[in-house]
Amino acid sequence: MTVYAVGLLAILLAGYNGHPRAELQPADAPRAVPTSWTPSTPSMSRTPETSWTSRTWTSGTWTSWTVADGLPAGEVRVIHVRRDGRVYVGVRGSGLTVWDGTNWLAAAQADELAGPGVADIVEHDETLWVVGPGGYSVQSANGWTTFRDIGGLTTNVVFTATPAAGRDRTSAIWLGANGFAARHDATGWTHFAEDDGLPHRVVHQAHTDRDGQTWFACRRGLAVLSNGEIIVKYLDVNFRSILESADGSLWFGTSDGVLEHRGDDWTWHQQGMTLLPKVADSTGGIWAVSEGDGAFYYNGELWQQFTTDNGLLSDTVYDAALAPNGAVWFATAAGVSRLVPGETDELQVTLIGNAGVALSDGTTTLLVDMPYQSGAFGYQRYDFASLETQGDVVSVITHHHDDHFDASLFEERAGWRVVGPPSVMRQVARSRVVHGDEVLVGRFAITVVPSPHTPDHRSYRVGWKDHVFYFVGDTESTKELRGQEGIDLLFITPWLSCTVDEELTAEVGGVESRRAQRTQQAWRELAPRAIAYHLRARGGDRVCGPVETVDQGSVVTFN
Repeated sequence: MTVYAVGLLAILLAGYNGHPRAELQPADAPRAVPTSWTPSTPSMSRTPETSWTSRTWTSGTWTSWTVADGLPAGEVRVIHVRRDGRVYVGVRGSGLTVWDGTNWLAAAQADELAGPGVADIVEHDETLWVVGPGGYSVQSANGWTTFRDIGGLTTNVVFTATPAAGRDRTSAIWLGANGFAARHDATGWTHFAEDDGLPHRVVHQAHTDRDGQTWFACRRGLAVLSNGEIIVKYLDVNFRSILESADGSLWFGTSDGVLEHRGDDWTWHQQGMTLLPKVADSTGGIWAVSEGDGAFYYNGELWQQFTTDNGLLSDTVYDAALAPNGAVWFATAAGVSRLVPGETDELQVTLIGNAGVALSDGTTTLLVDMPYQSGAFGYQRYDFASLETQGDVVSVITHHHDDHFDASLFEERAGWRVVGPPSVMRQVARSRVVHGDEVLVGRFAITVVPSPHTPDHRSYRVGWKDHVFYFVGDTESTKELRGQEGIDLLFITPWLSCTVDEELTAEVGGVESRRAQRTQQAWRELAPRAIAYHLRARGGDRVCGPVETVDQGSVVTFN
């Protein structure tokens, strides 16, 4: 194993009735997109002093594995990271192999699968699907089951398997194959081929987006099924892959660069090379791979190139996958490479809304009392879909009420873990629970402070470097808070701020003209800065003492 630390690094188909294809001219001439890529010169230096920041890869640690480290062969064609962190790879001629965090182990021999090669690996309905020459295989508790008949049709190769992202995402999966595209759901199989209006018999990938439209990446042209009609564009282009990013934009990998579809706009990137988008991260960034020029990251403005000069095991990269902790894994011609983002010396503390606070240092994100049910009990609303996180994500929950924790939203985000009382832990899979009253997550030291509100309520003390943050939760008792020392930033509920203010005012005593000044000093000794949280959507909360009421979405930065 080699390690390098470097810098910079549907429309639902049930109603389809076979409308004829509508031929359209390509969209208006796309605008030129600035790029920092040149074939011979990587677009970043190797200085390790720079750091990870949002939407830009500027440092990280590369680790690589080869045959010498336990892989059955060097050429790794496909890679997939499961929600529990296990990494599955398809190795040329050697079936399926899994990384359990320590070793590479055989997961399926070639004769257990549809063919000797693996073309794609996905999770669908809690099962693992593997496609390749001659069909597909599905893993269950009883082992692998292989299917060579795809709804009555056969093919010599299935290229991709793509769970639908639209309204039917929980039940539908698409296979892109030589000869047709096939969709499977609770009703069975539906096929699309040239006779149905596709521009070519070879369908590299099919994808139903969040708006319900289905896209077909074909060897000659791009097709979309919309309102029961198939529309075809770019007949002179070989479309190889489809990726939908967090904001709903679509990215198509082609033999002539990357085509971006955002709203009504179509934009070409990196024309002249075969570049396939594979991973969309939570910040909107796109990872793409090439067979000869390494991997690329697009941050919304510029493309950054990664090659063997700055950490990759091989410049021939077939696939990429994103891990729950923010690491990016690459399948290459020489083995597996992994890029883990580097730590920063900056912490951003963001008031998301209600009692929800996000703390992120680029490598780890803590979500205090999040995800919660937006607007529950009249408290502040927020857009969960637009929530951006970085690296390993852990929810730190004070108690189970909907305005502090929504298990259904938590389950939507694969790889997230949770720290919380028993009522919270019972709602999630045991594998996603971080156990203990004093735990270390990344550079965050999380300490549980029992709350007398009920046996199931908590407050939290969170340390990061030399800084201490305190979250009171829903308690009405001041004893636990006032027993703390060294708090740098206090998050306190309106009602508790008034109780504390009354106690401090009574304790300082003295002449009334000096009492306010002494109370202010007592507050500063408790915490130099206090922010009110757990606020109602329409305002009107009574906040006491020097406690600040800041705008929802405000950010406080610590170094």
